Amino acid sequence: MSSSADFVIKDGELEKYTGSESDVVIPDGVKSIGGYAFRGCRSLTSIEIPEGVTSIGWCAFYDCRSLMSITIPNSVTSIEGMAFCDCSSLASIIIPSSVTSIGDGAFSRCSSLTKITIPEHIANAGSLGLESCKLSADADGHIIMNHVYIHYCGTDSHISVPNSVTSIGSHAFDDCRSLTSITIPGGVTSIGKEAFYNCHSLGITIPDSVTSIGDGAFYGCGSLTAITIPEGVTSIGEKVFYGCRSLANITIPEGVTSIGNCAFYDCYSLASITIPEGVTSIGSHAFDDCRSLTSITIPESVTCIDYDAFHNCSSLTSITIPEGVTSISGFYDCSSLTSVTIPESATSIDNYAFYCCSSLTSITIPEGVTSIGYRAFSGCSSLTSITIPESVTSIGCSAFWGCGSLRTVTMLGKIKADEGIFAGCMALENIDICSPKTTLGKETFGEGYPPALIPQVEALLPHLADSTVKSSLLRKEVWDELSPELCAEIYLTRRKETLTTIYDSLIGKENADAIGRAVAARTTANSTAKLCGAAAAYILQFQQKMTAETKKAIYAALKAASKGADALRKLEADEDLMQSLNGEKERELSPFEKKCAAVALKSDVSRFALERRVKEAFSLLPSELPDTLLRKDGAPAPADVLPCLLLAELQNDRPGRLPETAALAEDLDESSLQRTLLSLGKQHLGDRSQRINLAYPICHMAGEDTMRVLTAKAPAWRTGLSGIDALPLRTFRMANRYSDTHAAMMFAERYNELDKYAALRGLDEDTLRECALIDSGLDADGTKTFDLGNGTLTAVLEADLTLSLISGITGKTVKSVPKKGADPQKYEETKAAVAALRKDIKKLAKLRAQRLKMLYLSGAATPADAWSAANLKNPLLERVARLLVWTQDGNTFTVSDGGCVDADGRAYTLTGAPIAVAHPMEMDAKLRAKWQGYLLERGLRQPFLQMWESVADLDHIAPDRYKGSMIPYGKLRFADCTTVEDFDFHEEIIISFAGCKTDVERIDSFPHEINSTDRFEVVSVSVPEKTREASHSIAWLDYTTAADRVARDDVTIRDLLPVFTLQQIADFTALASESGSTNCTALLLDYKNKTYPDADPLAEFTLDLL
Repeated sequence: MSSSADFVIKDGELEKYTGSESDVVIPDGVKSIGGYAFRGCRSLTSIEIPEGVTSIGWCAFYDCRSLMSITIPNSVTSIEGMAFCDCSSLASIIIPSSVTSIGDGAFSRCSSLTKITIPEHIANAGSLGLESCKLSADADGHIIMNHVYIHYCGTDSHISVPNSVTSIGSHAFDDCRSLTSITIPGGVTSIGKEAFYNCHSLGITIPDSVTSIGDGAFYGCGSLTAITIPEGVTSIGEKVFYGCRSLANITIPEGVTSIGNCAFYDCYSLASITIPEGVTSIGSHAFDDCRSLTSITIPESVTCIDYDAFHNCSSLTSITIPEGVTSISGFYDCSSLTSVTIPESATSIDNYAFYCCSSLTSITIPEGVTSIGYRAFSGCSSLTSITIPESVTSIGCSAFWGCGSLRTVTMLGKIKADEGIFAGCMALENIDICSPKTTLGKETFGEGYPPALIPQVEALLPHLADSTVKSSLLRKEVWDELSPELCAEIYLTRRKETLTTIYDSLIGKENADAIGRAVAARTTANSTAKLCGAAAAYILQFQQKMTAETKKAIYAALKAASKGADALRKLEADEDLMQSLNGEKERELSPFEKKCAAVALKSDVSRFALERRVKEAFSLLPSELPDTLLRKDGAPAPADVLPCLLLAELQNDRPGRLPETAALAEDLDESSLQRTLLSLGKQHLGDRSQRINLAYPICHMAGEDTMRVLTAKAPAWRTGLSGIDALPLRTFRMANRYSDTHAAMMFAERYNELDKYAALRGLDEDTLRECALIDSGLDADGTKTFDLGNGTLTAVLEADLTLSLISGITGKTVKSVPKKGADPQKYEETKAAVAALRKDIKKLAKLRAQRLKMLYLSGAATPADAWSAANLKNPLLERVARLLVWTQDGNTFTVSDGGCVDADGRAYTLTGAPIAVAHPMEMDAKLRAKWQGYLLERGLRQPFLQMWESVADLDHIAPDRYKGSMIPYGKLRFADCTTVEDFDFHEEIIISFAGCKTDVERIDSFPHEINSTDRFEVVSVSVPEKTREASHSIAWLDYTTAADRVARDDVTIRDLLPVFTLQQIADFTALASESGSTNCTALLLDYKNKTYPDADPLAEFTLDLL
């Protein structure tokens, strides 16, 4: 028999049974049995509930698979849903007459239940899950209880429901595929949820007495051709006629006020439908895939049409949306739609509203609409013009993507547009932007640029993001379609400084000369000074691509122009150009320049050879490289030194600098070299042209500070769908491996390429990581001292991995580097060094936390000597090691002052056995609590959830543990325990959890580019093997689904709280407060105060590292 110690009882509620007895007697005084109180007690065979208990909670006896006997006393008045679900050994039960309510699914999957007595006044017997039990049927196969038709057990093709029946229960005829007709008596008032689910051959007449039809009632009734809904029905629920593919005629009565989500989904024989006056809302996907629907009348009473309501109604030709509807959505893939009337009441056109309405030629957006959503008109390939009213302030990403016939766009208001709104609109001829404050997002025109918009370059430029200008506004294929005269006109009259760096890739050697002749012809005697300046710039920029005759023609035109004097002076300042114009010989290289060229070219040392090689390697001329290099004496370095260094290092296949280039660099000012390399990197490494080859010589020669800046900038070089594999970023990642700087090592670690970085140097990845990567520059005691001239300043690494500063003069902690009395130069140097040190420590701590989190999940161990060398001698690693619990030979310990200690603070002596990051699932509850107390008492915050991660009993994970909880895609996509596989442009998304077998279903299951808010449900879960990864996945799912309940103010969270740690309870409390979940806030505060009465309300548990 059970003892009182086995029960957790608070305020008369039995919250949890913790024993393992087979026969249990609940103590007197209990007033209610809480949700999940006996969940998963598989040894329980009988239970005695005392008189005085009034309620049995949600899932109270869920999964008590051995329970055979239970007596419910007359004091019980309510039994909540799923209370006895999966009690598969329960054979009989009597519900006393005192019970007034029983929740849905209370006896679901009680597969041995053959006898049940339910009071007559219980009206919802049809939704209790009795259809899955073994109740006895009458001679005709009917199971009827309390006038409710529970289940049909026969195989006849036609049946008559007995006249005594007043309600048809949920799943009553579920999957009766041979059933062709049924007679329902006039006394039936309700048809339950999924009552005729998948009755593929059924034809049916619903009697006039019916007033309610449950969700999915006729789901998959593929032979149903016509149906009349009775006058008493007021709503058509979710999925009622889903998949009724033969349904051609339906009559909806006047009393209906709403049509639910997916109500007529996939009814592709339905040709027309009249929605009666009185209906106010049409749910999402209500008529989705009704491919034969040609006309529909929407009454004025409708105020809400939810997303994708008419998705893929490919025969629908016109629609009038009534006044009162404010959000326009739901016509995705209506490919025959030619006419749409949007009401004046509309304030937004939502995501995918008219996506792929390929026959839509025009649409009027009324004043009052303020936003146009993501891909709202994408794929409207017949749309020729659009006017966006002044009221619109925002346009979503790719809003008009693929509108291939769109020619004119008028934007009247001040608009902020997201990226790619006109991608694929290659027929655009005019965009009229009325407000100077309108901004168009990056990649406005996608990968191309409409040729007819070229003359509008100057007008559009102020509105376009830099990425649009650089990657799509001026593309070579566009220029190739233009005449030389138009190219010259654009260059001369619309030339902008922001574009000068990319003109060279647009104008190739094939058309440079033809455009040059057009420039000469356009430069007339009465040309303006601005035009003459542009003509001179053309010669200077493209002199290597033009013939001498063309250059001379432009030069002659400038000499003849009345306002060409300033332009001529610019040309005459270029010695090499003037020599070529006057037919003089090429200037000889100086001895130093010849030495440089010999290093770079190995043999041919002519100037022409140098220019040719630089052009071939980097798509640049030597004259286009920075001229900022200085000798050590401060004098300018020869012009050819930089191109020679770049060419030489491009051929270097080992890390660091070549001996030859190092020798050349000895004559140069190193700081000027680093400034030059940084300038080159910033200007060209994000390019998609051949110039990104500069990454290799730059990385070979760049110092620590230069690489620090470039590695910080590099993530911005990812483009479009390519992400980290975009050409600029991919090239830099490969070149980065040749840099011997600490910044390069950290960058390689960030992109999981430290193995390649190490291999290039003949080193082991782990050795490099522990010995070289995590090097903060601190002394062994975690300090670093700086000289300020008038005293010293010591930086100290604290336990929370922050840096404090102690003045050597006062001995006190200071907030910043003291300036008073310090040597000005030393002050600036120290200030910069402290800032860099803080930044490095933050980055290194994050890298270390990421590495340890991986070891925590895998359970991988490190040899004891290697662990000691890293975690006891490196000051940063030692501080991190203090924040975690470690395990060796089954013992747990951490690092403290003077060595290692156990959870009681006693000294622990390391052995020679390998050491791993400890996991709470491998500790008993008492030891976990000790370590949590150790961390709290010392105010130690962990780099990630370790001792504060919840630990579930992996032996008792119910398959439907998370059923009904919705998880947004955004959370699933970036969780560290999930793998997301995406097939066929988001048509199929497979999500798996590490260490678990799961069935994850997409709730918003319709074809579109997935959003972070789209919901998924974990329908089933199992744990094949008890591993750390499995424990972490279950902990993440428990936490995420519980947080969802807290945000919805669902107080059933109380049943799950014992699983969570103090840190997670604190998280939930903060979330409840932020979400305005008042009931959950009160519940969580009460639980926290009772369970953790001594906890510091301001305690913090983890550092913000990951």
